[in-house]
Amino acid sequence: MPLVRFGSLEGSGTIIDGRVSNLDVGGYLTVKYNANVADNNLSLSLQTVVGQVYQQDYSYDGSDLFIDLSYLQDSQGQSYGSRELVRVQLILDKQGYRLQVQRGFAPEATLVSANQIRVTTPPYYTVGQVDLSVINPDGSIAKASFTYRNPDSNPRITNITRDDQAPVLTDIEGRQVKILRMNYQGESQVKVFGTDFRENAIIKIGNLFTITPDQIIYTLPDQLTFTMPKVPESEIGKLHRVVVINEDGGTAASDEPVSGKDQDKIYLQFTKGETEPAVEAIDPVKGPASGGTRIKIAGKDFRKVMEGYGDKSVKVFVGGKEATAVEVADYKTIWATTPPNNPGTLTVRVENPDGQISIPAGNYTYISTPQVTAVVDPTDPAESTPINEISVEGGQEPYLLKSGSSGTDVRFIDENTLTVKTPPGKLDTMGLIVVNPDQGASENYGDISYELPELPAPEGKVYAEIIHDQHNRTDRAIKVSWNGVAGAREYEIYVVRGSREEFIGSTQLTSYIFNDLEPNTRYRFIIKAVGNFGSSKPSQESNWVKTGSRVGPPDEDGKLGEKTEIKREGTTAYVNIGRRDSSRSTLWVDLTKGDLVGASQAVVAIPASVVASGGADIVIQGKDFQLRFNPRAFNTAQVYSSRNRDDAGIRFRIAPLTGTPPASSGNILSTPYQLEAVFFKGAEQTALERLAQTMTLELKYDIQKAQLRRLSQAAVYRYDSLYGNYVPVSAVNTGTTVAAINQMGIYTVMGSRR
Repeated sequence: MPLVRFGSLEGSGTIIDGRVSNLDVGGYLTVKYNANVADNNLSLSLQTVVGQVYQQDYSYDGSDLFIDLSYLQDSQGQSYGSRELVRVQLILDKQGYRLQVQRGFAPEATLVSANQIRVTTPPYYTVGQVDLSVINPDGSIAKASFTYRNPDSNPRITNITRDDQAPVLTDIEGRQVKILRMNYQGESQVKVFGTDFRENAIIKIGNLFTITPDQIIYTLPDQLTFTMPKVPESEIGKLHRVVVINEDGGTAASDEPVSGKDQDKIYLQFTKGETEPAVEAIDPVKGPASGGTRIKIAGKDFRKVMEGYGDKSVKVFVGGKEATAVEVADYKTIWATTPPNNPGTLTVRVENPDGQISIPAGNYTYISTPQVTAVVDPTDPAESTPINEISVEGGQEPYLLKSGSSGTDVRFIDENTLTVKTPPGKLDTMGLIVVNPDQGASENYGDISYELPELPAPEGKVYAEIIHDQHNRTDRAIKVSWNGVAGAREYEIYVVRGSREEFIGSTQLTSYIFNDLEPNTRYRFIIKAVGNFGSSKPSQESNWVKTGSRVGPPDEDGKLGEKTEIKREGTTAYVNIGRRDSSRSTLWVDLTKGDLVGASQAVVAIPASVVASGGADIVIQGKDFQLRFNPRAFNTAQVYSSRNRDDAGIRFRIAPLTGTPPASSGNILSTPYQLEAVFFKGAEQTALERLAQTMTLELKYDIQKAQLRRLSQAAVYRYDSLYGNYVPVSAVNTGTTVAAINQMGIYTVMGSRR
């Protein structure tokens, strides 16, 4: 068996008085030798880049010796782990005996053939290009180079399919492995499934060829698709592994599953059939992308079944997807139903039971199947009038619009939207069809019709003014005024809060008193005239007005809960935000000082009225975390609609996670914290998952642990319970553990080596 060596690290020391002291072999490995004692006369010591030392003593008799560094141990008895063979020899030259130690020998090297060796690479103390030497038993040496990298990616191959056909568990020389068979003439669509595939990854098919990025369709991070080229006929029957190599050097091989079990290893095997199927004609030659078209395939040498091939039957593939309801009428005619596919012209192939694929193949064109999902007026803020903006799925540029009469000025916005000017039409007629350039047409969209004309919007300015109670120092209401519209029966009033518009009432007058005020809030208003045939378009927006810190009727009852209270019970700090607390200063809840010392978690109760109005920021300071948020973070539509109820609000809790963290926790560097929120209204309670605004969460972590594990990057992660893994959270500043979070869940700091 040949020896394979990576790099040229070695050391040589003259033996003086039977000793060699502190021989530097390179890569932080030193060797001591004392021939004056019989046992444990050879000592190897390896120091890692983080300063950890592994050592082991051996009894050396002067013969050629290979030592596996994985057996070296630290002071706690933990093994070094990484496998590398070190060669120890006594060399006699003119100066006498020397101790020679050479590093970098592969721990495993298997001779596959005269042209191939399968090798397990040893570790190397740094990245870069090193010498690669293959040493035959007769002493002859072949040299090349090898590049060590420190990849960020860790790809894995979990499955491979051929035209959506899965590999089959097969007995090969007493081993159960998965075999994916395909015809050697190529043209099969191959999909490689796995994890952490990256842009510009390449695929190697054994030693045959490399599939380059321009030949691969990337569905990152878990799928790579390509068309198999033709392989030499000499490769028929052989097993070939598939290797995916990312740009950063991260590598995955189909015969190296995570489980390490033979039954999870996947190999490709190329076959040659006994038949010669060919496709000569297809009818029809096009159909909808949704599939379901019955096609007739004319050709020759089609075989429904074949003797010696078990229950295998003929198959039809359209663009790599298997057709259904395949019927062989005779040796020259097949009927099949097309599967769904993306628009475009795709190859149609017939595969006989012996695995032989039709040459030549045929072509079939999928045409688009646009679907009209909505029709709205783009000039209407409420998008309530069905006029002339069309949302389409599966469209192409440009569109044609048909609805009895063709629309004009058709404009393509994107694949989901187009605009069009509607032609004149008869009252109450309805329906709309979109036809793409490839003649793919939507179904008739019936939710559009010609209706009677509407009133004009109120012209001129809409004026808003605050009605202030000087005596009680409170803003009681807002008066809104506008110009009348001839023919209007009444007017609809809409309030604008921030970016939201909300209907608040109607009146037959040209003014309106709005009482439902929130403190420290900006308002403006729009008006619609209502006639016999519906509402007009909206008026222009009114001027902005802003309420003060006190609104509505004066507070005369002094109810409990109107002032903020903070107290500690056991390890929990309870914070009740008062309904009438007008302070704009940040509220600090410090669990490390004063009466709150000893609390590890905090529960904050916030009335719905305070959530809706915002109020002061709240900061919760713990021993290893800080959370900052404004009550508006919980201002969802559900909470906002209950803002006037005294028995409605949010109960929020932040606490250290109890028990073992879910999923993989090997790189966790901080205490995981659980964030929970509940919306309550009377006796009803509803869990709140998503926030209306972000919170800022800072988590401190164990820097020493990160250095020990060589984790150079630390960031805040959230546990995704749907997929069972941790996902990174956007940092407020790059390289920090301060994150902007927008939902409840489990948060912690995790490290990585990039």
